[in-house]
Amino acid sequence: MRYFVTRRAVEQNDLAQLSVADLNHFREARHRLADPLVETRYARWLVVGDRAFDAPDAPGADATTACHGHFVTRPLPFTYDQFGDLAGVS
Repeated sequence: MRYFVTRRAVEQNDLAQLSVADLNHFREARHRLADPLVETRYARWLVVGDRAFDAPDAPGADATTACHGHFVTRPLPFTYDQFGDLAGVS
């Protein structure tokens, strides 16, 4: 939400309300959040406000912005013996 608020201020050239920290956060987040789903959510947020963050099945929410997935683990067919006793230690 902070990114959206800051982005709107930047796009409207309303920089007086932003701190240096806000601008630094925006610069970093702009690259990290460069994603079509975020762009869709931002466009929706401009229209409906904070309701854009509601659950995808909530009334008025856009189901196309939902992101579903699952986590899968698989054993590797090899070991990390080349790292000696330090494998898995950070």
